[in-house]
Amino acid sequence: MKKLFLLNVILFLSIFLNGQNPINDDAKARIGTYLKINPQILNVQVSSIEAKSIVDIIVYTYENFLVIPDLPLNNITDAKEKSEINQLIQRLENLTTNPPSWQQLLTLQIKKKSAPPTPPVYAGDDKASQYYNTKSSNFNKKSSQSKANLIEMEISKSEPTPLPDKTKE
Repeated sequence: MKKLFLLNVILFLSIFLNGQNPINDDAKARIGTYLKINPQILNVQVSSIEAKSIVDIIVYTYENFLVIPDLPLNNITDAKEKSEINQLIQRLENLTTNPPSWQQLLTLQIKKKSAPPTPPVYAGDDKASQYYNTKSSNFNKKSSQSKANLIEMEISKSEPTPLPDKTKE
């Protein structure tokens, strides 16, 4: 009986010790905050469906559970895509082992808020004239084909008929 009790204690103790997550709540909060402030860490330049699927699974799992899944990269034939995915995994592992401090997060947020907004990308004169020039925009081409009624034509110019006065009856 004592052996069975001792065996159960060892079993529950091993389950308890192996079931512990090495990341505490404070580190989870700092990592989650860092991902919100700096989502560019998750950016990867891949084009194949397999690579995009693997990246989506890695990013989703890490954002929600702070776990980096061990996925096989055998289906990806492009060496550049494999290296991009491996760099993503390495960045996430580095973030997990060395989460930023609250002071670093505050500094990053202040830097982000104080930076001026980035201007829109200028696509060139041709694109700008297509969208902003009134002579060649699609809106004016469509509207010029239909005949517009002047407001004066829609409103009658006759005097309104007066309402009968009910007090005289």
